[in-house]
Amino acid sequence: MPRRSQAKIAANSTTALPNNVRHHTGHGRNGKAQSQDDGTGAVDHLRSLGRVGLGSRLRRLSERLMGDVSRVYKAVGIEFNPTWFPLFSLIAMLPDGSGITVMDASKQLKLTHGAVSQFAKEMMRAGLIQMRVHAGDARRRTMQLGMQGRVLRMRLRPLWDSLNVAVDQILTEAKVDLLGAVTRIEDALDRESSESRILRELRARRPHPEQSLVIVGYQPRYRKEFERLNLEWIGRHFWVEEEDQRVLSDPKRHIVSAGGEVFFALLDGKVVGTCALKKLTATRYELAKMAVDETVRGQGIGARLLMAAAEKARERGALDLVLETHSSLASAVRLYLNFGFEKVPLPKQPDHERTDTVMRLRLRSSFDREHSSPAYVPTPRKYATSLLGNRGAGS
Repeated sequence: MPRRSQAKIAANSTTALPNNVRHHTGHGRNGKAQSQDDGTGAVDHLRSLGRVGLGSRLRRLSERLMGDVSRVYKAVGIEFNPTWFPLFSLIAMLPDGSGITVMDASKQLKLTHGAVSQFAKEMMRAGLIQMRVHAGDARRRTMQLGMQGRVLRMRLRPLWDSLNVAVDQILTEAKVDLLGAVTRIEDALDRESSESRILRELRARRPHPEQSLVIVGYQPRYRKEFERLNLEWIGRHFWVEEEDQRVLSDPKRHIVSAGGEVFFALLDGKVVGTCALKKLTATRYELAKMAVDETVRGQGIGARLLMAAAEKARERGALDLVLETHSSLASAVRLYLNFGFEKVPLPKQPDHERTDTVMRLRLRSSFDREHSSPAYVPTPRKYATSLLGNRGAGS
């Protein structure tokens, strides 16, 4: 189980909470009030919060279970951090001699690349796993059990069997299909994250006027915002690479002065999104470093930035626009597909280790360019109304 909670909801004052939460009246499935007494006469505040406290209660439950297991490890003389369990168990189930990359492990565990990488480093220091570098590709490294890891695997098997029985007893006593419920919740979050749902509800209560959104080109005073927004999303999902640091530290030198452009989305004068347009050749540009502040996602800001970049690339004579991304960034991939981007084969050496998907958008053909024909920049119908205001999407 990962150390970090999958959902974090903060309640700073009781006056900001729903009525049933303010008065500490938790409700069961049938709407009946549940006791918030923990057996000692003290009120369990997290229980009283109801749905708003779900993330905190799940984290508390996770920490309680992991604490119990950690004490069991110590009782039987095994030095093992319970937070390593997801990655260690995945590697332990592989045939001896085989391995798995951090990227593939991240996909199977549905954890961020950065979290898996951190667990791997800790287990390497403990001597449990080792990294194997492939002779044909120095960038491809796989994780596999070391000698100590294989010995530990044998010692852990009977303990995990006992853990399985104990958890089954708990679920039977509680009379709940918790594993089934967790799976259904995970599926619901895969369809739409809690972050997206919460922000959508906030926007419905406090909508931002479309006309206040402005897209501007590179300005030195916004450089720090370009760096901040990108470091936020990269750090959340992956890890910051040397190439990221090089470009983010000086976008004017590495992008603008090299024939590209950096765009900023301003909402009421505040930078809420950015993206870069890198010049690769005279006829090919790359869309890169797309980032939108998490507090305003879902308002078409990424779409506006993408259209600005595509239009600028067309003006400069580009035939196509390419980008590198990762398949786990489902919302971004969906945005690109809606704009007409198509997936193309992955190059042997992409710009970033995290890249597992490359896409291309054809802006115009070479015939169009030679004959100065107008280029077509896709504008998905789903965004047309917001862009054209009351004029509608056109025909």
